[in-house]
Amino acid sequence: MPLDGATGADLDGRIAEWRAWLTRRGAAAPDVNALEERLRSHAEDLALAGLSADEAFLIAATRLASEDALTRDWARGQQNSLVSRLLVAGDDSIRTTRRAMVVGVAIATVGAFFAVAAVVANIYPFPGATETSATEILLVVHLPVLLWFVVGLAHAGTRWRQSDARMDAVRFTGEWAIYFALIALGGGVLVGLSVAVFSAIRLEVEDVVVEWVLPFGAAGAVIVAALLVEAKRSVIENIAPVLTKLFTPLFALLLLAFLGAMAWTRTVDIDREVLIIFDLLLVVVLALALFSMSARGPGAPPGAFDRLQLVLVVSALVVDAVGLSAMVSRIALWGPSPNKLVALGLNIVLFINLAWLAWMLLGFLRRRRTHASLERWQMAYLPIYAAWAAIVVVVVPPVFGFA
Repeated sequence: MPLDGATGADLDGRIAEWRAWLTRRGAAAPDVNALEERLRSHAEDLALAGLSADEAFLIAATRLASEDALTRDWARGQQNSLVSRLLVAGDDSIRTTRRAMVVGVAIATVGAFFAVAAVVANIYPFPGATETSATEILLVVHLPVLLWFVVGLAHAGTRWRQSDARMDAVRFTGEWAIYFALIALGGGVLVGLSVAVFSAIRLEVEDVVVEWVLPFGAAGAVIVAALLVEAKRSVIENIAPVLTKLFTPLFALLLLAFLGAMAWTRTVDIDREVLIIFDLLLVVVLALALFSMSARGPGAPPGAFDRLQLVLVVSALVVDAVGLSAMVSRIALWGPSPNKLVALGLNIVLFINLAWLAWMLLGFLRRRRTHASLERWQMAYLPIYAAWAAIVVVVVPPVFGFA
């Protein structure tokens, strides 16, 4: 909850001085906003616990300085103040050793998760190439989702329980996806030109490109995209939030047009392919909501874009309800199957998320709750998706006899 009175004013003053210093050094506004959100969250929690504004600010800044180079530079610039002595104190070698230990544990943990996933995926007795297995396809689709949550856990590090650390992982995911898509587009052009050029001199390299260049290129693109995201962390002027502001009104218009057309024609003929499109559309809507949260400045009041987001989420909620109704009807008519039950479970998870998100957005627009509380709830809900992916990977195949 926000602080009132002298303590809140003093804390605002300390943070304003810190922010002004970073701004003078040329730090981008979105970068400073993200750092301020973390600093203010820690400081307010400490002040509410009974610390003075100075004490809360110093301790919160100490935590931030241990993780952020910009704040550490700010601390070194305060060489004649108590702030500098508190923030820069400590042996660099101890800090380096501690960081190396944390990195080592993180690598070992992530590696163990990937190893267990590989074992599970390969020991299950699927029919193989002689027969198509629905549960095998479901495992192949959901296993990367589960493993990406493990990567997000490593990205958050020791702060994985904190909502701002999870939000950082969301930002990383959005930026990574955009960089990967750009690299893939460039790689596709390169591959096409390579095949065409060698064909001109009667050399057929298509098999080599498909069997060797594409797999290694895709794996390399995953790493290169992550490196590009990390390389620009000092300037958190993300591409994902810009695209979010561009596509949110377009997707809202799409959903409203679809619902209007469905009401006008009174036609609800939804087959399996349409249900898959519905699921993809709902995932995109949720991604737009997440990335818009990640780009929002701390303390920004409700605005027109927030109202547009509410329209988008409510429209997606109605589409999800239509999809759930169609799924229940198909299960009642044709009986359960792995694909139907997994799709039903995913839509229930999405429906709960979208419904509560719409309620929280409405409360924010009516100024009955803060946007920070909305973000904390959404970040707390993310592990539900990881749990569902784990159920599909580990439980669903044996329950349905690997069919």
